[in-house]
Amino acid sequence: MRVAQRRDPCPVDVGEPGDKRQAAISIAKTLRIYSENLRTQRRQQIEEIAAKMAVKLVFPLVFFIFPSIFVVALGPSLLAISDSFNKYFK
Repeated sequence: MRVAQRRDPCPVDVGEPGDKRQAAISIAKTLRIYSENLRTQRRQQIEEIAAKMAVKLVFPLVFFIFPSIFVVALGPSLLAISDSFNKYFK
């Protein structure tokens, strides 16, 4: 289980509250940009994890799933071919 990583609250420094309207606009703009950056970072992390999953699935697919599919798909036909060979070359 992964422990959540703590992030800095918000990198906004308003300074002196002289012009409240201008500060509010800059805070809103900064928060929009900050949230967009966080979404982009999260999306990139998820894409990275998804790319790694393809590599991690190769081993189970090759050694466990594909052989069982071949046995189920080709088993009956191989048995029929061996029976016909036994019939003709006996």
